[in-house]
This record gives sequence, structure tokens and C-alpha cells, in this order.
Amino acid sequence: MRTNKNTSKIILAIVVALLATMISYSSFNNMQAQLGEKEKILETLQGSDTIKDFSYAVATKDLKAGELVADDDIDFSSFSTPTFGAFENRSDVVNKVLLKDIIKGTVFTDSYIAKISGDEIELKEGFRALTLPAEKFQGKSNRMKTGSNVDILSDFEGGWSMEGVKIIGLEGEKGLPAGDIINAKTITFEVPADDMADLIMSISKGNLILVSRNPGDKKIGLKKKKSPASTYSANDSYSSLPNLPANIPISDYPSSGVSGLPQPIAPLSNAPSVEVIEANVKTKVTFD
Repeated sequence: MRTNKNTSKIILAIVVALLATMISYSSFNNMQAQLGEKEKILETLQGSDTIKDFSYAVATKDLKAGELVADDDIDFSSFSTPTFGAFENRSDVVNKVLLKDIIKGTVFTDSYIAKISGDEIELKEGFRALTLPAEKFQGKSNRMKTGSNVDILSDFEGGWSMEGVKIIGLEGEKGLPAGDIINAKTITFEVPADDMADLIMSISKGNLILVSRNPGDKKIGLKKKKSPASTYSANDSYSSLPNLPANIPISDYPSSGVSGLPQPIAPLSNAPSVEVIEANVKTKVTFD
């Protein structure tokens, strides 16, 4: 009798163990399925964050520095990663002067087009914030910081210069503030609106030179150079040329049909003359 009771207990324990195992297995499978679904949802969410289109203006053909970008010179392409300094608006590129050559398919950035902005920047009246690539400037030194005034000179024929230009921003990688001008990728200047076009055209012709100024230096130290063609005047005289008679306008000549062209010398009306008689031959000689 006692043996039967023990056997029943053993059988009951085995049945309970089997049921517990089956329940645990089923729960484990359900957990695995739930984890799989959660992983799929997480991958979908992560994919939506990383796969994002960035639309930027690109060149449709090769263009040279100094050219004005036309509307049909640009198109827009999508990229999966952002590009620092790229342009997203057509109006920021069209009718702007190229600072350097660009080849077809290249993204327009602020190294090709000067950025002009007054947003969130306190500017003096009549001035603009002009951002230019730092690589286009020579003569940079650690004395030049945000707030410094500098002179800008050109080194190409004809010359060009601008005095007392204020540096209002030095940008490094990804648009973050740069520690100094040496490591800056772009420089933002406070430029008079009337001189902005001249500065952009000058930088498209070649590199410009930065010159440090004393903080309290308000005196004019530079004079804008002019090309030889622009300095010539009709009133200028040269020692190597003979003194020519002044030109007489045709309208000042008498109305007798005389033109402004040189005329042959007319013979004198009362020219002196003598008669010569040789061997019964009479000859009259007139002296003109």
C-alpha cells in the first residue's frame, strides 16, 4: 500500500515537471518572437533617422572664376549625407560671381560663392556680412581676431584695396567658431554695401592680402590703384612727343567749302618776275 502511494507521488511530480517545462518553453518562444518584432521596429526607426535626403545646388557645366552663374548653370541633386557650406536655395547661387573654377556635377558651397547674410548679426547701417573662404587670403596672422580691423589689398595688375574692414566671424569645421584665423575655413567681414561687389570681383581674380591695423588707427594709409588705361587723359602731355599744333574743329573753318584736311599751298597773286632776253629770245621767269 505504501509502495503505491510513493509511485503515485513520483508520477505526479513527473507530470508537474513536464507541464512546467512545456509552459516555460512556450513562454520562451513568445519572448523570442516579441524580441524579434521589437528589433525590427528598432531597425526601421534607426533607418528612418540615418537615411535622409539633402538637396543641394550642383553645377550643370564647367564654369570659370569671375563668371556670373546663370539660372541654367545649376540643378539640384539629393545626397544621403550633409555637406558643410552647401546651398539649398536657387536664389543663393543665381546671378552670383564665382570665386574659383567649378566643374560639372560639383556642389556649390561657400568656397565657390560668397555668402551674404545679415541674420542674427548686428551690423552697422549700410553694411553687409560677407563670408569668404579663408584659403583666398594671404598674410593671415594670430593678431587678426574677431573684431579686428584689417586692410585688404590685391596683388594682381591694376590693383585694388579696401581699408578698415572689420572681421566679425571666423568659422572652422562644420560652421563652428574657429579658435583663430589660421585654422579658420571661412572669414566673415563687415563690408559696406557699395563696396561688396568690388570685393567679390577682386577675390575671383586671385588671392587677396590681409594687413593688420592698429586698433586706434583711423587715418587713411592707402590709395586705391588704377589701371594705366583708366589714368590716361587727353590733356596729358609727354616730353618724348613733339609739340603739335592744336586741332581746329571743322565747324570753325570758313563756309567756303574748306574741309579739315590739309590743302595745297596756293601761288601768290603778285609773285615777283623778271624778263630775260637771250639771242633774240624773250623769256619771262616768275619766282613763286
